[in-house]
Amino acid sequence: DSGTVGSQRAFGGFPQRVLDMTFAPDGSYWLLGRAEAEEGDVEIRHYNPSNGQGRSFPFSKNIITNGKSQPFKIYPYTRLIRTHEAKLLATGVNCLLAQLDPRSGRYQYFDYTPAFIGKNETVRAIALAESPDGTWWIGTQQGLVKGIPDGNARRFELTQATPGNTQGLNNNSIACLL
Repeated sequence: DSGTVGSQRAFGGFPQRVLDMTFAPDGSYWLLGRAEAEEGDVEIRHYNPSNGQGRSFPFSKNIITNGKSQPFKIYPYTRLIRTHEAKLLATGVNCLLAQLDPRSGRYQYFDYTPAFIGKNETVRAIALAESPDGTWWIGTQQGLVKGIPDGNARRFELTQATPGNTQGLNNNSIACLL
């Protein structure tokens, strides 16, 4: 169980299912998880071990992207990173990303479905990284997605393996980004 150490809760009152975490320079943690139920509430929580205090940032239950309304849902391989701008970026199902600005407490949601035009497979991010120029790199089972800053938005491009090309990706399953 990811939410306990022995019989004691590891992160105060945080939900049982912690799926990923990242650290802040001050030694505090950012945790991504959900309530006990499989379809429970999803949130990012800031936790300060020096004083045991935490602050929750629940995801919106109604995100509108590409003309459809949906909640932000996570899955066992959901990833969380701290960006160079000190924001938090989390992966969700249906090609969704959520970026939290902790100063304002607001989320901005991004949909990288357009990178997969013409492909009907269910795509989930299994790796996530940011390069120094602010570009997001999303590893999926169907290729590598590059999220290029474009004002307040992102332009998403897909790179896939090409059979016989020894200079590119050797397959489309990108499980780790360093």
